[in-house]
Amino acid sequence: IRVGGMNSGTGYNWQIKANCSSIGSSYEQTNLSTICPDPSALTSSNIGTTEATFSWNSARNGIYYWVQYKTSSSSTWSTAVIEFSNSYTLTGLNAGTSYDFRIQTKCMVNNSSYLSATFTTLCNEATQLITKSTTSNSAVVSWNQSIGSTNYTVDYKTGSSSTWTSAGTTTDTSK
Repeated sequence: IRVGGMNSGTGYNWQIKANCSSIGSSYEQTNLSTICPDPSALTSSNIGTTEATFSWNSARNGIYYWVQYKTSSSSTWSTAVIEFSNSYTLTGLNAGTSYDFRIQTKCMVNNSSYLSATFTTLCNEATQLITKSTTSNSAVVSWNQSIGSTNYTVDYKTGSSSTWTSAGTTTDTSK
């Protein structure tokens, strides 16, 4: 027999007994749980240097969501519990860092599978660009180090031009 209309992720008690012409058998009992539905359609938005927002399609009858994240190089997850929402903004992240993100629906008696994503926060901007020296046909510029950056792309143009020319890429803070 198939019974519909049950709540997902919920425990149920069942019993059955065999009926003969005038006397029934004793009841056989068991417990079972319906499946806790997975969240779906995970998307990210507003990824910045220190924060990122995630949203997902709500899982029907989920009690709450368990959001976890970590740097991709770590084995330790940070956890947040989200009730009555299908979005979450991570804050306090490190610039230019790769992160793993996952979400799980928590139901009354069991949990869904994880829905996962990987993202990288933006680098901080290089700041305090200054001219260190110039000649008639060259210039040396420097800037403050940007936390999280692995290298710098340097471009230049004349004041009246709309076209930038590449001076190259460097790992130093001057070129």
